[in-house]
Amino acid sequence: TIGHICARWRQRIDSPFLHKDPGIVFVVYSEVIRNMPVPTFWAVFFFFFFICVAMDSQVTIASTVVQALEESYGRFIKQRFQGHGLFLLFICVACFITSIVYITQGGIYYFQMTDYYVAVLSLILIAFLELCALGWFYGGHNLLSGQTEIMHHVPYIYLRICWGLITPLVFVAIMVCGGMSLTRLRYRNKQHFPMWVDIVGWVLFGLIASVVPVFAVKALHKTQASGIIERVREALEPQMEVEPPSDYYWEPKPLVVINNTNKISSSNGQVGGSTTTKTVKPRKTYGRNGETGV
Repeated sequence: TIGHICARWRQRIDSPFLHKDPGIVFVVYSEVIRNMPVPTFWAVFFFFFFICVAMDSQVTIASTVVQALEESYGRFIKQRFQGHGLFLLFICVACFITSIVYITQGGIYYFQMTDYYVAVLSLILIAFLELCALGWFYGGHNLLSGQTEIMHHVPYIYLRICWGLITPLVFVAIMVCGGMSLTRLRYRNKQHFPMWVDIVGWVLFGLIASVVPVFAVKALHKTQASGIIERVREALEPQMEVEPPSDYYWEPKPLVVINNTNKISSSNGQVGGSTTTKTVKPRKTYGRNGETGV
């Protein structure tokens, strides 16, 4: 698409008129839509599609953040909030307030700083560390065993090779090439940002990357071993036991079968009639070497 526009405008593909900023998508696709038949229809359809994609991304990100916080700090959240809806509202309002800076006159500068240091550098580093944790410490065989239990068929061994070898090498190559071409942040490849912007960006990157050593020290502190080597070995040992749900998770109401009819039992009253209960088999667990247990 960009090459076609450059050919029509008789410009080089690396010319300054195509700026490497988020606004380029509106410039490029607007030019493409303008040259299509019935451009008004395609313009409305395109921007409606853009809104749907943005809403889908926001819902997915918000649900991921809320679910992770509820699973990690469920007891504290339940004490401070009366339910899931109130906590979700608090997260959405907090994100809205902190995002107002991006729609100010200088918002594009803050956006580029956050996008470069947080969404690019930090994302690559965190993804590489997560891949190492899953493929090497947790074990590719444990991942394959879990997928086999869920999907009821054995996944391809190609996935284990990717988790343990191919994808980590690709990430290392990306980080090495990115580090060699790392430069100061610039606006539209012309004007350098002030030095304090780079300092703030690297501070944000350090805060995000510091999560890994902080939780590593916390895991070492919780171990019961004596020596440092034994502590590291115990901390890296995957915990495969399935813990029962604790009392501070928001759980759905139990489903009770009454006279072959599904009814939701009330928390304040009792439901009469004949009921049937279903026993749940204990889930299998897999050890470090692939042995199964209950």
